[in-house]
Order: sequence, then C-alpha cells, then structure tokens
Amino acid sequence: MKVHIYIIAFALAISIIGCKKEATSILKPRQTVLDSIQRDFTETISNGSVGAYAVGYQFNITSNGVINQLALCTPSIGVYQINIINIDTGKKDSVSINITAADTGRTIFSGITPMVVNAGNDFQLTFNDLDKPQYQYLRTNGMNQVYGNIGLYRYVYQAQPTSSSIDGMFGESVNYTFGGVGFTFVKD
Repeated sequence: MKVHIYIIAFALAISIIGCKKEATSILKPRQTVLDSIQRDFTETISNGSVGAYAVGYQFNITSNGVINQLALCTPSIGVYQINIINIDTGKKDSVSINITAADTGRTIFSGITPMVVNAGNDFQLTFNDLDKPQYQYLRTNGMNQVYGNIGLYRYVYQAQPTSSSIDGMFGESVNYTFGGVGFTFVKD
C-alpha cells in the first residue's frame, strides 16, 4: 500500500511539474491614420505640380507609445523614400519602399526602429513623389481631424528634386493632402 501511495505521489508531482503556465499577452491595438484618410477623404489621382516634391502631412500624438512602421499607398511604380521627424525632439527615421506594378494601389508597410513618442509630440511625415501621379485626398471640412490618438494638422509640401524630407519653409494646405503616406502607432 505504501508503494502505491509513493507511486501516486510521484506521478502527481511529475504532472504538476510538467504543467506549463499559459503565458498571456495582451496585444495592444495599432492605429494607422492612413486607413482613416482613405475612408473619410475623397480620393482622386493627380499629376500635381511639375517637378519632384516632398509631400505629406503634420500630425501629433495624444498618448505615449511607439511608431514602428511607415507606409505608402500610390498609383505609380517607383522607389519611394519616406521620412518621419519628431518636430519636438528632432529624432528622425526613414524607410525606402519599392512599389511595383503589382503593388500599386495597395498599402505597403515597412518596419522602422520603434520611435518612442510622448503625448503632445508633433511630427512631420513626408515622401518623395518622384514627379509621378499620386493620390490626392480632399476633405470639405478640412484636414484638421482627430483619429484615436492621432491628430492631423495640415498637408505640407516642398519642391525637392533629390530629397523626401522638408527643410525650412514649406507650403501647406488644411483641406487636402497628396500621397498615401502613413504610419503605425501603438499606444502604451
């Protein structure tokens, strides 16, 4: 009888040791403002002005978190450079995205080193339009909109034959934006 108790105790101990605790992880929702622009703004294809431009928009983040991807949706093939800058801290990152004929019209995401952001930080997100037709997004009530933890300000542009970033003075609009440039934000 004693042997049975030892065997049962041993089997029970092995089964307890062998049990693995289920790891639970909570996936934080990601926010992509480009989805909202494509949904809420009227989309057309525009040739824009003659010459290469850096085009994009300014935005702010209302909560702490990270930006970990940049994105582009364009009707034109080419190798596009996307730049993001935290206007408050001067931190920059960029990614190059190659759009093939099969990729035109699709949103392509590319990872960056996670950029830590704090509530209230202002950003500028731009890409080089390669002097090719791009999407133009128009909203009658203006571009100044809040989507989740992301607040859009205005469209920005600057003639840039060799760069995708905007330096110094730039043009702006509050009613539309060119190009389907975007990013992914994950709130802390």
